Amino acid sequence: MFQQTELPLLPAPVGGRPIEDPDRNRIERTLGFLSAGVAAILDNLPLPLHVRVTLERRAGWCPCCQQAKVCDGNGKLPGAEFDHWYGRNRNSADETWLVCSSCNRELEVPAFKATMRTNFYAYQAAVLIFMADAQRDLFD
Repeated sequence: MFQQTELPLLPAPVGGRPIEDPDRNRIERTLGFLSAGVAAILDNLPLPLHVRVTLERRAGWCPCCQQAKVCDGNGKLPGAEFDHWYGRNRNSADETWLVCSSCNRELEVPAFKATMRTNFYAYQAAVLIFMADAQRDLFD
């Protein structure tokens, strides 16, 4: 969650004409209003697609091994990484997934990757449902 600071919004004047009290108060009120608006926007941004899918379909657990948490309601957790299933140059939503760092390293081993193929396809089936729902919402 975005934290607002309680520091003065305007610095003390270094040189030149000091800001008069009525002007300073008006400017600080305006900046405070803008700061609160930006904080509200940041607090209400939707979670990224892979975080939403992993959180809602896997309760935040790595969809590859189901042994490590990779996200929570605040977003991606430290140690979580995006794996590019088909290669680094392919990074669309249906070619990547959010996994733990251990799985991301292991997925470089062909034998391990072969055993996780069904997990990836099951995860991608959930991604497609979320993407279809998002598209449907655009036209409702």
